[in-house]
Amino acid sequence: SFIVKEGVFLGYEQQVGSRSSNFGLTGCITFHDIKLVSLKVSIEQSMCEDAVHFVRAHGNVENITVNNSASDAIDADFSDLRFVKLDVSNAGNDCVDFSAGVYRVDDMALHNCGDKGISAGEGSVVSLRNGKINQAMIGLVAKDGSNVSVNEVKLIDVNVCLGAYSKKQEYEGGWLKINKIDCSSNKYFSQTGSRIDILK
Repeated sequence: SFIVKEGVFLGYEQQVGSRSSNFGLTGCITFHDIKLVSLKVSIEQSMCEDAVHFVRAHGNVENITVNNSASDAIDADFSDLRFVKLDVSNAGNDCVDFSAGVYRVDDMALHNCGDKGISAGEGSVVSLRNGKINQAMIGLVAKDGSNVSVNEVKLIDVNVCLGAYSKKQEYEGGWLKINKIDCSSNKYFSQTGSRIDILK
């Protein structure tokens, strides 16, 4: 368990022209090339590019709580992870950013995401069992060859419910498959070559 209490400053001196630290890391807490078993993380404030960053990590994450992150709250790259519970509030950019890996989320609650609730990119495969996103520009995004499957999600006060598109030339579009959705805005964006399938 990693617990960073309110009032503790997490940040680093950035290099000129870079979003990373002097060590080349973007996370306030970074789990790199590691196997995780029942990990728990709680952060009250972070000033890094990513509050929590996973790189080539695999295993089980029991619980992550991130409040008040300057940019992305949770970022994962090239990893294979199962998240039992995610709880994010007040992220300056994306609440959750998944890339180039396999990710399973059992339960999540995201509140006040500056950009996207969940962003999946670079061929990632994401499955969400149950989730709630309250306040975001876009609720869920599948881009650049990513495949996102959702059992049930509720989206409140979002500009766009779902988005599927291609951002990088080397990738195809994204695919969102939703079993059950409740979204207040009823707006969706799907680029040519991408798909959004909603069952109900």
